[in-house]
Order: sequence, then structure tokens, then C-alpha cells
Amino acid sequence: MISVVGMIGMACIIINDSIVLVTTIVDRTAERLRAVFLTTIATVGGLGPLLFEQSRQVTFLKSTVITLIYGLGFGIVVVLMIPPTMIAIQSMWAFG
Repeated sequence: MISVVGMIGMACIIINDSIVLVTTIVDRTAERLRAVFLTTIATVGGLGPLLFEQSRQVTFLKSTVITLIYGLGFGIVVVLMIPPTMIAIQSMWAFG
């Protein structure tokens, strides 16, 4: 059940990253790339120590931390590859 909470948090972060990237894809892609990358790295870096913690108090959070870290690691690839590719394909079809 706690892993589901982690999945919900991960989905919200990925959706937010996608919205941020897509809304400014034409104007300042490089700036948004940096923001998305730094947000993800900061979150993963902040949760990293919890992944390797051995105390009993943290054991119930392990599934949430694992879900967030690996989900965000995969999500950043999806966020940075899929929306720009789709927009490029759309603009290619629209402008012939």
C-alpha cells in the first residue's frame, strides 16, 4: 500500500515535468531541460540516503523510496524523449 503512495507521488512529479517541458518547448527548451533534470536529480539525491538506511524506522518507507527513485529515473527519460519527439512529428506533418 505504501508503494502505491510512492507511485502517486512519482506520477505527479512526472506529469508536472511534462507540463513544464511541453508548455515552453518552442521558446526555451534548454532552460526547461535544465529545470526538469535538476528537479529530478535533486529528488533522487534527497531520497538516496533513505534507500540505503538500515534502521527500523525507515523500513516502512523503503517501498515508497524505491518506487520514487526508479520511477523518476525512468520518467526523466520518458519526459525528455517522448514529448519533444511527438511535437517534432506533429510539426513535420503540419508544415509538410
